[in-house]
Amino acid sequence: MKKRYIVIGLLSVILCAPFIYGSLSNLAYTAESGVNTVSYSTAINNGKPSVVLFYTTWCTYCKKFMPIFNGLSRSNSSKYNFVKINIDLKNNASITREYGVVSIPTVYIIEPKYKVKKEVSPYSYDSVKSMQAELDYYLKHRR
Repeated sequence: MKKRYIVIGLLSVILCAPFIYGSLSNLAYTAESGVNTVSYSTAINNGKPSVVLFYTTWCTYCKKFMPIFNGLSRSNSSKYNFVKINIDLKNNASITREYGVVSIPTVYIIEPKYKVKKEVSPYSYDSVKSMQAELDYYLKHRR
């Protein structure tokens, strides 16, 4: 009888672990101080170009990229708006479709004033230096 309870207990832990981990991993995205992100509607209406990150909370690459994105948002908030869009949320489905996001993470530089929607090369996602170079290049060569 004891073995049965032990097996049921272990199975419960194994089956519930992904859900528990998933809910705890969301905390990493909401508890960061000094991250300068704005809503999508604010970003497209305030005149500055915007860096838009499409991500999910369960994506390993997104989790690796998030500190780079957050660092960029701190150091470039005077030049760019920074927006995070979780593609798993139903209220973000239309924005995700509008940009044709098929892989994550995906980063766009958008500037409605010039009708710009430029996808940033995924090869730039691995370091602050390469992402910063992409952002600087855009500002230097935009219309």
